[in-house]
Amino acid sequence: MLVLEGTRRSIGIALPSVAAIFLFYAYFGPYMPGPLAHRGFSLSRIISQLYLTTEGIFGIPIGVSATFVFMFVLLGAFLERTGVSDYLLDLAFASLGHRRGGPAKAAVLGSGLMGMVSGSSIANTVTTGSITIPIMKEVGFKGYIAGGVETAASTNGQFLPPIMGAAAFIMVEFTSIPYIDIVKAAFIPAVLSYIAIFSIVHIEALKTGIKGMDKKDLPNFWPTFIGGLHYLLPILVLLYYLIIKRMTPLSSAFWAIITTMVVSLGTKVYSNLKNNTGGTASNTRNNWAANFIAESLSALEWGARNMVGIAMACASAGIIIGVVNLTGLGLRMTSLIVTLASGKLLLTLIFTMIASIILGFGLPTTATYIVMATLTAPAVARLGVPLIAAHLFVFYYGVVLYSSISTSEKIAKKTLH
Repeated sequence: MLVLEGTRRSIGIALPSVAAIFLFYAYFGPYMPGPLAHRGFSLSRIISQLYLTTEGIFGIPIGVSATFVFMFVLLGAFLERTGVSDYLLDLAFASLGHRRGGPAKAAVLGSGLMGMVSGSSIANTVTTGSITIPIMKEVGFKGYIAGGVETAASTNGQFLPPIMGAAAFIMVEFTSIPYIDIVKAAFIPAVLSYIAIFSIVHIEALKTGIKGMDKKDLPNFWPTFIGGLHYLLPILVLLYYLIIKRMTPLSSAFWAIITTMVVSLGTKVYSNLKNNTGGTASNTRNNWAANFIAESLSALEWGARNMVGIAMACASAGIIIGVVNLTGLGLRMTSLIVTLASGKLLLTLIFTMIASIILGFGLPTTATYIVMATLTAPAVARLGVPLIAAHLFVFYYGVVLYSSISTSEKIAKKTLH
């Protein structure tokens, strides 16, 4: 009950409702129709399965969220708090702001760059949307277009390596495929999704005759790019440990966080020494030290806050997984899909796509992926599709319409108002 209530408070009513339906299914199984029926389980048996084993609440999703996911969420928080987000936005506006429909194109590029370092659609929208949405409206984009562009671009940020959404790390555990291989497989589809959004923005700008921003109001590209190169060091360190050293995602993220703190500290020391004109050495030292401590504490707090929704989603999804394993629903669902599709791959993909989209309307991305990976991805893989392709398939379609009622869209609405 605490898990369901915590999920309701942090995410909304949809996921706890789905979890509650699965709980009812576990208890009232004998009364279910046709292939959904099972022998039913007592309340104590259900509670034991969900709470006292590693196949329920304390299963793979919550274990991954407490290790890999949290470390990368924390890394994203440190990167945002140390000025990386401002640098990436300035870079996006410097490169595209003067072109036709420039602010919207800069929003797409900026959200994509932010997605690479945060892996969170909500954090992406908060960071970039507060700047890009007002500017898009100012140059002539309608409010709902500005909000839609920012929401779509921020939501798709979960696809972009090297720091993908929480579902990617859970995928590592479900499939036993190394994270770096998932990153490689996800890169091209992620780039294609942003090319699609970018193209739609360009067409909208052509239709409405919206021009770009005046170059004098924009930062110069090369000074901006060179002046913030040090902000890219944590990402390079992350890629070095992931790709070259082949260390675990947990260790790679740890060293990237340490690098971020070193870069932040060095930047503050340099800035205070450069700008200090009459203060004593003691005052200068106290100034940068206080700023560094405040920034680090803020990053720790922001990382913990971002993690709450993900952890509760994983815990509630654990309830669903526990019921699926207890009742054998996963095997029934796989057989049902394959039977309905007459063993044809295309029909199986269509049925799986529809199920992913329907679940994606109300559930967070992580929970949608966990449910689909348990119920439908095995049906796709059973027909000879590579395992990584089957899981990425349900991941993408679970996200594709999530933005329609997501927290990202709600934040975008608040910015519009």
